Amino acid sequence: MNKYTYSLILLVLFYGCNKYDLDSEYEEGCIIIEGNIVSERNRIPAEGIKAVLYSEPIEFIGLTITIGTTYSDENGKFKFIYKPKEKRMHGKYTLSLKHSDYINEEFKYFSCDTGVVTSKRFFMAKKAKLKIIVEGYYPVLEEDKLLIWSVWYPDATSSINQDYAIGIAEIIENEDMLSVGEPIQANCEITYETSGNSYAYIRTTKVKNGIQTNTTDTVYVSLNETYIHKLNY
Repeated sequence: MNKYTYSLILLVLFYGCNKYDLDSEYEEGCIIIEGNIVSERNRIPAEGIKAVLYSEPIEFIGLTITIGTTYSDENGKFKFIYKPKEKRMHGKYTLSLKHSDYINEEFKYFSCDTGVVTSKRFFMAKKAKLKIIVEGYYPVLEEDKLLIWSVWYPDATSSINQDYAIGIAEIIENEDMLSVGEPIQANCEITYETSGNSYAYIRTTKVKNGIQTNTTDTVYVSLNETYIHKLNY
């Protein structure tokens, strides 16, 4: 077997290490990762989230190994227990969290040590839609333009000491097929997938009659509805 091929030799959960008691000694060389996934701002447990754990890319060849897959329980909790077969697999890991009702998250390169429980809280936002309708776009001068730089929302990180970072809303419907930061060509509608029951921040640049204005509009987007925001040029 090629020494860089590990896909089948890493086992997840209780394979490779015995089930353990938190007050007892772990089998030497085991890595234990516990997670608690919550949704919404009131920290409701997120059940049925697919959690996939990866190793950091292997040096020189860039190969990332899938260590294992599990799902969060009714309390939003999941656990990985395994024993690395190679020293190169110790260290940093990536966790992918996916569910059809939530915005998928990926937490990259957090560290774990053998014989120590790595416990982290993860936040996942439920999906909602924000439709931006551009109106009154009639540029006069050649340099006149309207750009939507980004639509972002408060997003959590895997850090226990830091609750929120910036999540970038993704375009899911775009009749003019514009890229982020590309000037608007005409009156149009653009729909974003963003966090529900949360504020969204729309950052734009407007150049009208040669005068540039930078603005950030703040809107509150609820679950189970498409929030419509009219952006007037």
